[in-house]
Amino acid sequence: MRMTLFLVLVFASQILANDLYSQQTKLNLNMSNASVGNVLDEIENQSEFYFLFNQNLIDMDRTISVSLKNKTIDQVLDAVFEDTNVQYVVSDRQIILTHDAANDFIAINQQRKVSGKVTETNGMPLPGVTVVVKGTTVGTITDDDGNYQLDVPAGSNQLLFSFIGMKTIEESIANRSVIDVSMDADVIGLEEVVAIGYGTMKKSDLTGSVSSVRAEQMENEKPQAIQDLLRGNIAGLQVGFSTNAKGGGSLEIRGDNTLKAGSSALSVLDGVIYQGGMEDINPNDIESIDVLKDASSAAVYGSRSANGVLIITTKKGKKGKPIINVNSSIGLASMATMQEVYGPHEFLDWRTEVMKSLNYYNPNTNQKLYKFENPSKLTDGVTEEMWRDGSAGELTDIWLARIGLLPVEIANYKAGNSVD
Repeated sequence: MRMTLFLVLVFASQILANDLYSQQTKLNLNMSNASVGNVLDEIENQSEFYFLFNQNLIDMDRTISVSLKNKTIDQVLDAVFEDTNVQYVVSDRQIILTHDAANDFIAINQQRKVSGKVTETNGMPLPGVTVVVKGTTVGTITDDDGNYQLDVPAGSNQLLFSFIGMKTIEESIANRSVIDVSMDADVIGLEEVVAIGYGTMKKSDLTGSVSSVRAEQMENEKPQAIQDLLRGNIAGLQVGFSTNAKGGGSLEIRGDNTLKAGSSALSVLDGVIYQGGMEDINPNDIESIDVLKDASSAAVYGSRSANGVLIITTKKGKKGKPIINVNSSIGLASMATMQEVYGPHEFLDWRTEVMKSLNYYNPNTNQKLYKFENPSKLTDGVTEEMWRDGSAGELTDIWLARIGLLPVEIANYKAGNSVD
């Protein structure tokens, strides 16, 4: 008897808690000529309520105007769907909209069990396979015998089976209650051959840290230099930029690791250490680039490979009929803005303002900013003695030196030459 009373009290408290949120939550809406969809979005933004409905049954584009202040969700929905056939059911924070809300509520919450077994192609069970209902967060994993069981919400159509090293499978649920699947191994990329300094090796047999870029990845990039191919395509490789016409940029593997010595990676072109610039190699002639990033590269190239190795393999002839490929591209470069150039006297005025700005926050000089002014245009109240501030010599020489002109520039100014 006591246990029955306890369960009744727990059930009643849960119902009361659900009702309390919908009754205590107050909403404020002031929207004019807004669609029903926008009004529902605003309700979700102001609260923890969320709506479930069939778009074919509810007209979300209907325009309404609402002005409500400090109202409960029931009062708001009564106003939004006034003079319509739309009904609603509030269940905790979930609101279901339909022409027959009660029946839809039952259908949405109705679930059915689906079970099955996941195996490899040879029939061995696969434990740890992730089984998810597509489009939901409902899922489970297979046990040690490859078996699974989960509750599928009504209306769900697909199950997704995924496992590392296996191809993902989608299975239709339909009316099936038992769904067994067999998963195939996914070996894409494991047979790829990479260069490792002292030959080539399959990726599946490789233990060192090697990254590769293939010619197929370069076809649509239209690179100007090799650096353009590597930038953003190799993890751990930092590619700099160059402003000259040839392009290019520095190459550092895993950052700058030295204070004084060079930190650029060693370049090997078709098996020969390459001393030239990377920008001198035509990117269209490259078949592949392999980047050796760990200490194993030193086994072949010694201390010169301390900063990593870039192995560049160029394209070679192939058996078969001759094939001629012609690619062309054109581009236009223009100045974004034309910087204004000062005249001779404007430049001196600019230098004067620069020196005043640099000394403005210096407590030793900010009370004497007039020292940087042209002595022939001193402001009122500033005498020549004040301007000199203890400096001896010709006024023009003192002024031009104070604003940072070099001796040759001072000589040109005094000679009346704006250009040397």
